[in-house]
Amino acid sequence: MSLIRADTDTIEVARPPLDPQETAAALGAAENLDELLIAFALGASFYMRHVQIYARQRGELMGYVKIDDGMLDLKQIRARHFPLDGASLISRVAAKGEIYVGPAPDTGPSAAVLAEYDLKAAVDLALVPVALQGRTFCLALGHNAETELDEEVAAALSELAAATG
Repeated sequence: MSLIRADTDTIEVARPPLDPQETAAALGAAENLDELLIAFALGASFYMRHVQIYARQRGELMGYVKIDDGMLDLKQIRARHFPLDGASLISRVAAKGEIYVGPAPDTGPSAAVLAEYDLKAAVDLALVPVALQGRTFCLALGHNAETELDEEVAAALSELAAATG
């Protein structure tokens, strides 16, 4: 099953989010990492208008797929990366493997990292780690701009992460 051609990094197309049933089917049918992470991103975009997926590689989280208001991008996001140095909220979430939903930090190392990628303006930020064999292999970072994310969204994202891993 192919949601989007995953053989190129030049994709930027309009794609509606997947509802929970469609997401479960797409995750189950994924034949490679591209399809798995695209399905995860499309499922997360059901709950958040802005979603970025980062894959763990060589001590960093490297940009993999981004969805902004239904536009899927597999090219520009690849230039983004977050070091896993332990000082930022992103590093702590990746290390602990626990979902974070709350305000975007406005001071310290986390604020600088988030501001670099225009994420500091979000009212609430969701950081959703996905683990394989107890280790975070990717992290979803998302928000709804000026809208708060509630406990129901946090629970749904946690279930999505478990289904992905």
